[in-house]
Amino acid sequence: MSGVYIEVNQEDVRRVQKKLKDLEKAPQKLKNAINRTATQTKKYIHQGRKAGYRMQAGPINSSMTIWRATASRLDAVIKERDRPHSLMNKDRYKISAKNGKGMAGVYKGGMKPLSAGPVFTATMSNGHSGIFQRTEKQGIKKRLEKFSASKHTQKIKTFQGPGAAKVVESIYLGRHGGQEDMEGRIREKLHEEMLKEIKKLM
Repeated sequence: MSGVYIEVNQEDVRRVQKKLKDLEKAPQKLKNAINRTATQTKKYIHQGRKAGYRMQAGPINSSMTIWRATASRLDAVIKERDRPHSLMNKDRYKISAKNGKGMAGVYKGGMKPLSAGPVFTATMSNGHSGIFQRTEKQGIKKRLEKFSASKHTQKIKTFQGPGAAKVVESIYLGRHGGQEDMEGRIREKLHEEMLKEIKKLM
């Protein structure tokens, strides 16, 4: 999913125009209804985040952009853009790595084991902090040129958690966060806001 789309279809437009005495104001009123629905949708997403995820509000807010409706373009879009992050990011996840055993928590509730094999935490020379695991495959060429093959010359993999965009998608589709698929709820909210705008002009 690349975004949440909120729009009125042509049937909705005709229905509103029939009820409004001042037809010139119809697009403006529909725009208001759409944009209030977009704002409420963002609140629904944060409700799901609080209920189902350890991720803080900051990463979600920074990943979302609302393209608001105008009188000439009767749709709003909530776009999410983000990437996976190291599980060491405390604003997003919870981890525990002791004695080679790793546990991670992305969702509210208990934590789950990362892997059957030993893991370790480290800060790399580039400043990246993470939780890692050696793959048992040799591959660090520069070290192999200087040292005999050992665990220190093995390739390593890093454990990552879902980005904020994936979290938003999961909440929207009703996978986590204690809410069902949000599409019907958003459509219902839009119609509710449209009725409010109609009443203002009748």
